[in-house]
Amino acid sequence: MLNAPSAGNGNLRCYNMFPAHFKNIDEMTKYLSRLHQYRINAVWINPVHLSGEFVLNKTDMLTGQSQQLKGSLYAMADATLIDPRFSVVARDEEGDMTPTRKQIRKLGNYDPKIIEQCKDLRLKLRRLKINISQKEQEVARNTSSNKRKNSSEVAKTITSLSSQLTTLETKKHSLEENYNHVMAQQQTWIRLLDSRAMKAFTTRAKQLGITPMFDVVLNHLAVDAPFIEQNKELFNFDDKTYPDTTAFSYSKLLGTLRGAPYPVAEQELALQQIPQIINVYWRPFIDLYVKQWGFSAARIDCVGKIPQQLRSAVYDLIRQGVAEQENPGPVIILEEALFSNMTPQEFVSKVKNAGATHITGSSYYAEREWHGGLRGNYNQEDYYKQTMAQHGVVNFTGNHDHYSCAMTVCRQLAFERLRDNQSLYDSYQAFIQEKETANYAPLSEAALEVIKSTFIHFYVQQIIAELHDPDHYNDTINRFGIAFRDRFLTNVYAGSGGYFMLSGDEFASFDQPSVFIRANGEPVYPNKQLGIFTSPLKNIAARVVHDMAVQAVTNKKFNTVFTRLTAADQEIFLSSFIANIYNELNAGIEKTTDRFWDAIESKADAISPAMRDYYDIPCSFENRWNAPQSLQAFASVGFLAETNNIMSRLPPSKIGFWSEIFKAVNNEILIAVRLNGPGYDARPDVIIQNMNPHKPIHFSRQDLEKIALWLQKRGFPQEDASSVAQQSADYHKAYGCIMGSTTYQQRPANLYFAGRLELDSDIEEYHVDIDGTQHTFDIVVEPLPEQQEPLLSPALPKVIPETYSNEILKSIFGSAMTGQSPTLELLDSPQTEQNDVSKDLLLRFSAMKLQCAMLPEVPKSTSTPVATSSASHSESESSDFFDSSFDDENKSWSDCSSEGGEDRGMATFDEDSDEDELLRDIRKLSGQRSAFFK
Repeated sequence: MLNAPSAGNGNLRCYNMFPAHFKNIDEMTKYLSRLHQYRINAVWINPVHLSGEFVLNKTDMLTGQSQQLKGSLYAMADATLIDPRFSVVARDEEGDMTPTRKQIRKLGNYDPKIIEQCKDLRLKLRRLKINISQKEQEVARNTSSNKRKNSSEVAKTITSLSSQLTTLETKKHSLEENYNHVMAQQQTWIRLLDSRAMKAFTTRAKQLGITPMFDVVLNHLAVDAPFIEQNKELFNFDDKTYPDTTAFSYSKLLGTLRGAPYPVAEQELALQQIPQIINVYWRPFIDLYVKQWGFSAARIDCVGKIPQQLRSAVYDLIRQGVAEQENPGPVIILEEALFSNMTPQEFVSKVKNAGATHITGSSYYAEREWHGGLRGNYNQEDYYKQTMAQHGVVNFTGNHDHYSCAMTVCRQLAFERLRDNQSLYDSYQAFIQEKETANYAPLSEAALEVIKSTFIHFYVQQIIAELHDPDHYNDTINRFGIAFRDRFLTNVYAGSGGYFMLSGDEFASFDQPSVFIRANGEPVYPNKQLGIFTSPLKNIAARVVHDMAVQAVTNKKFNTVFTRLTAADQEIFLSSFIANIYNELNAGIEKTTDRFWDAIESKADAISPAMRDYYDIPCSFENRWNAPQSLQAFASVGFLAETNNIMSRLPPSKIGFWSEIFKAVNNEILIAVRLNGPGYDARPDVIIQNMNPHKPIHFSRQDLEKIALWLQKRGFPQEDASSVAQQSADYHKAYGCIMGSTTYQQRPANLYFAGRLELDSDIEEYHVDIDGTQHTFDIVVEPLPEQQEPLLSPALPKVIPETYSNEILKSIFGSAMTGQSPTLELLDSPQTEQNDVSKDLLLRFSAMKLQCAMLPEVPKSTSTPVATSSASHSESESSDFFDSSFDDENKSWSDCSSEGGEDRGMATFDEDSDEDELLRDIRKLSGQRSAFFK
């Protein structure tokens, strides 16, 4: 039996493993070891099923430009197939599988003739359809002619053609049956390999104490999903909320039709259809994820549209399935409750409690006030939503519907630079005013965001460029890094139920997540580039792109504002249009590329084939999703592990929880005050975290008193602090909940320290007398030295001679490749004694394995707790899911300094491994710097 995670304080420390950030499911599985170093306790993957093909126009969030997109992860076409974007099975240009030797061995009954038959039948069908189309056109032409001439000859021709069409249609039907049969066999193989990969993902997650969470999109399916055509009566075709999807009929229960509730009769029918829809669709779906693949948690999309009756029934199915698992963990049901125009009270009243464990909050949108606190009443939202979820509200650092944490910060700083450019900022405001005047109403938040994206794009790119240039822009880097930590930590500590982070946020990456792909199948943000942009013709190419951008501006709604700008501001304004054209060119958008090459050919003669080729720009976790190296000090393993350690040590939240988040000491220290009950009676948990990794800060009792005074003033603003208010109990309790109070019998707060802090001894010496007993601050977490991650591992001084055969390598490195430590017998064996290089290599290979593989290999079929490696804290894999223990004795996060685990590139044998691949790894690792510290 595996080591299942167990429930603790209820705080979710979740990682949103966005599928498009990874090559496939296997790569997601490998990355789980790093999440363990972060002390993550849940991993959520967005939908990975086969998506729809409906093409729609969407606005690019970064450039504000319109694009033709399809394939949303949230428009599911076939729940039984993994989308080729994430499948472990590679496909060729026609979509047929191209399995590896390892995969062929796993299948056992694989027959390449099936693939050949698929291609042959597909070609015959394609030709036959062309023939049928031509015959149909002939029939149409002759029918039109016969209407004018009424010729018997033409009539005979029509009859003959119709007969031929019937024969061809019969042949097509037969070919389609044969094609569907062989394709079904191919899809069976694909499903089997992907199912094994999904099962391996959940197994590995649970071995590491991480609960795997899948995404459930209950509201709709892709508009072209075959299930809709077969079950039309179960869908609501009046719901046009998402053009690429069709909503289930139960959407009528909470939705509206032209602004009014659906007729009662339709609502009653929709309610009656819920059990049927569950049985024919959602029960098999949940069985696949929970019973077959081993997921034990779910994120529920768009709950504001899903009736309580359906959600309750689905949650029961999930819990029942998890209970039947071999290693059942805590069931997590995270409800996504964003994008609602209802107040928190209205939302709770309408959507209702369906038995979720967590629900999302919106502190992500809160901006800081002048006094350092957050604008908006996110605590009120938390208070009401707690009544819908057992463990409270979960906020997020980044979101696939918005931006990464780093991009969110970058856009804020970019907007500051826009404001500093008074002429351009005036044009920005004037443009908004003109649009609102024309619409006779304020613009929506989405429309305002599009306009902002267009105006700030230049400054966003400017800031990113500066972050990649630490020699000249150190001030930008430090300011950005602290602002990044501020936003990240604010959303971690603000909610009653924890948080989730978007993949890439661990590195402060700017890589923009998109649930869509382009209409031609390419990524929205392509990770490849035309060769001409790095060729001798790059300047000509840049000028052509610039001219195309000018033409795009003058042909669009921004023409008027563009012509009013100064020449310098026009160049700034063109930035988003230029970026959009580059994206379309690198994605191979035909219309844009044709115009581009026509212009290039008119300006240059020597255009080589290499200039028309595309070259990959690597963007993966191995290069930190291209995050600036300068931010590595701010977005490090140690920072995340220390933060999540605090989250694991906090007490469970209760109804009435509220928090205040603010900054102190030159805005470099973040203060989070969390109270587990209304008012000031509950003993608070106070988190004090230095956000500057380069500068230690001294912290004393006087600083704690300042926190108490700030909290007091926050609850009782100066204008309200009358003599009556100052004499009230709550006024004094606001101060006493931090520092303690003899009068109101309040103990001093629980303290949690993080970052580079030097604590004054007067903090431990401070006490308050209550009923004859001295009560001190409880320091739950002390500050630990935050270690930075090394950029490179030590270089290996010697390499394996190329003359060494694979047999020699296996004899030398056999134990190391199986994950074992080198034994004395192996080191003294004849093979190694014959060559000092061999012995030295074995020692260094094994040492490198111990250095890089910070996480131990977990046995596949045992329930024995796993011992940690010789790191600075000891934690078995049986640690609690919500509240894992941490050894404070060593006061170090040195065990988190490695970027990888044993999954990342280390050669290990298992029953499915390809020996040739492992031996290539050994040769590579012996002669190159380790990939673990990129």
